Amino acid sequence: MFDQPVAITNQSERARTNMHYAATLGGMAFSNAFLGINHSLAHKTGGEFGLPHGLVITIAMQHVTRFNAASGKVKRNPYPRYEVYRA
Repeated sequence: MFDQPVAITNQSERARTNMHYAATLGGMAFSNAFLGINHSLAHKTGGEFGLPHGLVITIAMQHVTRFNAASGKVKRNPYPRYEVYRA
């Protein structure tokens, strides 16, 4: 993250490689973290309206918690579509 200005301004191959690795590792972490609907909402809403990710998470949390806690005849699986954890 801190090498980004170097990667852009000086076209440093090492800085650009490190940024690529950081982005790849971040993507792998997010895809395996099962972050849920709260982060999905915050990602889309924040990007669309220019709002900070943490602020949107805070606002949506009570609604997502209420939705997740609702009882009903809906089968819920904590890890849908995943038979095993994959990295």
